[in-house]
Amino acid sequence: MVRSGVERRLRKVHAELGRAREELAVTDEQLAALWEDAHDREGERHVDVLTGSRQTLLARIADLVRAQDELLDRLPAR
Repeated sequence: MVRSGVERRLRKVHAELGRAREELAVTDEQLAALWEDAHDREGERHVDVLTGSRQTLLARIADLVRAQDELLDRLPAR
């Protein structure tokens, strides 16, 4: 991959990573609020759903960080 292609992909991965981290922050806030109200069965179900979403986001962030690292390694020196 030529430098411009690597840089373009790197910008895309960086933007996706930023969005995923923002979404994780929102999910964490929602989860914290739900934990306080999770005394009934409905609340527990919402916590379970959000916890699953959080795990999916963490896996996505880990994948994006790996992709970013790989792209940085392939970036030719100037």
